[in-house]
Amino acid sequence: MNINEARLILGSCPPGEVPPDDPQVQLAIEVARRSPELWAWWHTVRAFDEAAADRLRAVQPPVDLKFTILAGQRSTSSGSGARARWFSPWQWALGLAALLLAVLGLSAFLSPRPLVPGGLTKSATGVSAPASLASLRTAAARFLTEDWAHDFDVTQASFPKIQEWAQQQPNSLQLDAPAGLVSSPTYGCKIFQWHGQRASLVCFLPKDGGAIIHVVSVERRALPAQLRPDEMQPVLAGEWNTTGWIAGERVYLALSQRTTADLVRLAPSMAM
Repeated sequence: MNINEARLILGSCPPGEVPPDDPQVQLAIEVARRSPELWAWWHTVRAFDEAAADRLRAVQPPVDLKFTILAGQRSTSSGSGARARWFSPWQWALGLAALLLAVLGLSAFLSPRPLVPGGLTKSATGVSAPASLASLRTAAARFLTEDWAHDFDVTQASFPKIQEWAQQQPNSLQLDAPAGLVSSPTYGCKIFQWHGQRASLVCFLPKDGGAIIHVVSVERRALPAQLRPDEMQPVLAGEWNTTGWIAGERVYLALSQRTTADLVRLAPSMAM
């Protein structure tokens, strides 16, 4: 199944739960997971459909609507020549205002949420979270699910080329990847701020064709001096399986919707 076929199938899904027993839909979802653009498009479409459905469900027709319609039909067919006016001007104005508010509400709901100042530094409650591996894991998962616009600072299909690009940046970044990913194709790299430190995101598409693995990294000094080995082990964060390791002067987190075993096989945790 190609991306266009997957887009057509996903676009036809009604609001609500995705049919779990439809093999074509499940295959289209797997294709979307390998394409950041298609994945972002599908989530935007679903958000719009669900918001529109919620708005429509909230609309309550007037209790006398049936009577008004029937009365209008009788008046029109009476032959008096007088045209029935079902709604007064103020009712039209009120209806137009309600429609405008609904459209504005949908626009606000669907507009991209900007990153908070300084990058991924706030929890879901908006309170600044201390710099820790746990808060980085939570922030990275939220970034991938909610905040990221799926844009890259460099679009590159080769990780060595991304390494080259990172080294050429001001205060060059030394990025690494585990052996299971270093030769895999990539989508690109995004640099952002986390607790005043530069963080990086690199998206890998492993050669086995499974779901994307997103690798987030920060400088070791951005985290507490002591990190327990168990903090690096696989943990579920939101909808993402995650695992962590340290290489050189940076700490890495891999996030994916692959199984934990599959993720660890490609991006193994490293004890300290």
